[in-house]
Amino acid sequence: MVAKLGKEKEDLQSELYKETGENMILKRKSNQRKELLEESRKKNRIEQDLKERVLECLHQADNGLGSLHDELAKAKRDGQEWKRWWDLATKQKKEVREELETQIQELKEQLRSSESEVVRERHLKERAQRAFQICPKAWEEKCDELNTNKDLTSYWKEQYESLKSQGMGWLNHRKHLNEILDEYECTINLLQPSVAAYR
Repeated sequence: MVAKLGKEKEDLQSELYKETGENMILKRKSNQRKELLEESRKKNRIEQDLKERVLECLHQADNGLGSLHDELAKAKRDGQEWKRWWDLATKQKKEVREELETQIQELKEQLRSSESEVVRERHLKERAQRAFQICPKAWEEKCDELNTNKDLTSYWKEQYESLKSQGMGWLNHRKHLNEILDEYECTINLLQPSVAAYR
């Protein structure tokens, strides 16, 4: 009987050791699973945080790209508008230049004609001076006519200088338009690489 009880005791102790070992193994596996689960949760939190940051960056990039698109579109519109004004100014400048050249040529011819008239009147004056003793009234008329021709000569000279000054004004305006157009082209060239980087 004692031997039988001793045998049962040994069997129970053996079973206890076995159960204890299995429990330790299960506990170790459970701890490992907990560690893996916690590590997985940390990774998920990190991935979620990264995802949110990426989405925020993408949103900011979209906003920045939209702003760049708007700026580029405005720059293009402004450039087209200035080009239209440039073309118009160039056309008008050409027309004005041609008109000025025609008027200047006419003024030169009129000036030469007036100068010739002055020379002719001077000769007439000299002749009139010789005839003054005979016809004083005719002398007065010739003097008045000569003064009128001098006034005409001064008038056409003033017209010539005025047209010349107007032509210089058009040239300065064209230079100003060139500078503005260059600025818009420079702005467009600066914006295009930024837009290409976001596409």
